[in-house]
Amino acid sequence: MLFRSLYFPSGTYRTTAQLTFAGAKRPALFGDGPEQSIIKYDGEVTSADSFVIGDNTNAEFDFYIEGLGFKSKTTGACVKVNKAVRPVFDCVSFGSVNDAARPSIGIWFNGVDIGSVSNFDAYGTTECVRVNGTLTGYKADLLLNNAKLAESSIGIDRKSTRLNSSHITISYAVFCLKK
Repeated sequence: MLFRSLYFPSGTYRTTAQLTFAGAKRPALFGDGPEQSIIKYDGEVTSADSFVIGDNTNAEFDFYIEGLGFKSKTTGACVKVNKAVRPVFDCVSFGSVNDAARPSIGIWFNGVDIGSVSNFDAYGTTECVRVNGTLTGYKADLLLNNAKLAESSIGIDRKSTRLNSSHITISYAVFCLKK
């Protein structure tokens, strides 16, 4: 399987506009680790989703993201994934517990089939992880594995996703509750 890769060496990459990644064939984004390779949204528009995969028109297939940290101060999502089939995230962070300004949603799956997020941290003032709808309209196979979800919840839109608790698996999670 051929992937088109983009590597982010250690450092913080600041953007002042929403980054949208759509239409690439099997994209792969790599970094040196979620605390070393950071993509940070510092824009003035605080209602935007800061990093968006997919244009919500065509399905995105087989993308892979590893070793990156995403930070944002928006009331939208730190990372929003639209219409995705087989998205894989490994060793990533969405938002940060150390930043005073956090996104409303850590990662938002807006239509996903057969996805995997492993070895990750997610922080949001409203939801760490949000799942809305599927591409097929009948199930969302989304594996959340080895997760640290802090200070909020997992949001599932049950009307559009038709999920029950057996469809999302958290094999190891640490929930950090703030007093």
